[in-house]
Amino acid sequence: MTKTAAFGGYTIDFKGRKETAEDIFGSKPIPPSEMTKLIWVYVKANKLSNKPEKVKAPRDVLNDYYISTDWEEFEMDEYIRIAKEAGATKDELKTLKKIEKLDEDEFEDEIEDNHQVLYKSLGKDSKPKKPKKVKKSK
Repeated sequence: MTKTAAFGGYTIDFKGRKETAEDIFGSKPIPPSEMTKLIWVYVKANKLSNKPEKVKAPRDVLNDYYISTDWEEFEMDEYIRIAKEAGATKDELKTLKKIEKLDEDEFEDEIEDNHQVLYKSLGKDSKPKKPKKVKKSK
């Protein structure tokens, strides 16, 4: 089992800083709660943190493309590329390529049914949101 980094990999780097504690906290006594606030003000003002960006799961990228791309902009090649990156099997990709060749009415029904099956097979239990109308690429 892989050990996850503490705090999700979030770190603060004070390397090379010249300020003293007095520069940061002032010369008067302060309570610990105020000290914590001042540290965070200092960290944010000097951009000392490396807050990692959240990366979406590939299956969620696929679903986002599916539900947010309208009829005029949907490209089946792009959908297949994202599905492949998400870990779709060869059989699933073959099915998508067959769907791509259908006429528009059949295409819409088939892509909707197959998207739900594909989305589930990629590891998400809940159903994807119902998409806007889609069209196949030319």
